[in-house]
Amino acid sequence: MTEQRSFSGSGDAAMSAKGRAGGRPSPKQRRRAREKAVQALYQQLLNYTPVDALEAQFMEDPVMLKLDLDYFRRLVRGVSASYAELDALFGAHTDRPVDELIRSSMLFCA
Repeated sequence: MTEQRSFSGSGDAAMSAKGRAGGRPSPKQRRRAREKAVQALYQQLLNYTPVDALEAQFMEDPVMLKLDLDYFRRLVRGVSASYAELDALFGAHTDRPVDELIRSSMLFCA
């Protein structure tokens, strides 16, 4: 049986999800969230993975306990929901498909 993680309970997981005192995530937690969101969105671009399945897959990684989880979810779901609009905005400034540019850029970084 697979263990279910809860980010709203008590203990280390809840503290990691909340961040610093006062409930605000630290800059480091937000940076980690952005890094994971970029990875998730790139994976979605390559594999056409539905957002729910993508999020579930990333939630299996223990590193997710150390980042701003709400920010990660908002980034992934927001970009996924607005992909056509973002594609049109960026596409107006290039003669190549945006997803091709993203793939090329990510591969060059690797």
